[in-house]
Amino acid sequence: MPIEPNPLAPNPHYPVGILRQHGRFHVLAGAPIPKGGHIMDLGGKLSSRPSRYSVQVDVDLHVETWVPVQGDTSLDSCQVRYMNHSCKPNTRIWNRQVIALRDIEEREELTFDYNATEWEMAETFICTCGHCDGRRISGFKHLNPLEQEERRDLLPPHLQTKLASPG
Repeated sequence: MPIEPNPLAPNPHYPVGILRQHGRFHVLAGAPIPKGGHIMDLGGKLSSRPSRYSVQVDVDLHVETWVPVQGDTSLDSCQVRYMNHSCKPNTRIWNRQVIALRDIEEREELTFDYNATEWEMAETFICTCGHCDGRRISGFKHLNPLEQEERRDLLPPHLQTKLASPG
């Protein structure tokens, strides 16, 4: 059953922080976040093509998360850009929002499954999340049928359509 935003969550947005450690950025929860909590919105420039820092939000629509929102050049305007991939994510992207898949503890890293948002990645990479065997992350299109089915509950409408389509 898909996890939808929790309308009873006391706060529609939760504080997050960005940590740079060993040359990598990480987005951390600044407070406990309940399952279904709306953490933040995806902001940025819309594009019809994927890029290294975009998140796919519709069939041919991507949000460039690296582009500062409203001229702001601080890290705060591009927080989603620093969210890392995980094969066992604690958030999902739904309707241009980051939603908690489960209760998240304060200072826990926020992650999402890039294969559950992107049809095809602009740049593929080898996963280092620690929950898999270092698989290549290439996008939903490149997953086998079992892997696609395993992500069914995470999928936004543009990928649910692809899962339902034969071939």
